[in-house]
Amino acid sequence: MFKHILLPTDGTAATRRAVRKGIRLARVLGARVTGIYVAPPYPLIYAADGMAAAAQPPPTQYRRDVQETAKKYLGRVAEVARKAGVPCATLCVTNDRPYTAIMKKTARSKKCDLIVMRASSRKPLSLRLFESETRKVLGRSNIPLLILH
Repeated sequence: MFKHILLPTDGTAATRRAVRKGIRLARVLGARVTGIYVAPPYPLIYAADGMAAAAQPPPTQYRRDVQETAKKYLGRVAEVARKAGVPCATLCVTNDRPYTAIMKKTARSKKCDLIVMRASSRKPLSLRLFESETRKVLGRSNIPLLILH
């Protein structure tokens, strides 16, 4: 059946629950997992006159912050997998379109055969699917997608 499960995370409680369930599934199937955190690129915000419109950290600080956040979120994935005895790799990708990073940069290149994602909110499933990264992955994926809510 499934041998390599991709587990996108954004650090939210809903995502952590999806990760735990994805890892339980991997344990039952004898599969391995890859956790991915998609970080936004450094924000370039300018006003109409070309001057910076908002205070933002310097690029080096931004990169450190992203690395710290990724380490925290992906560390949780790795820890749950370790406790379950499931082989796990983690990956932090920078992209302004998370669905692209999930699909093209990771799922296909790492040869994942299942993606486990969470629905985006407590709204009805039909509404959630039309406003989330999950919907974007679902609409572009030729890899099975398990959506948990």
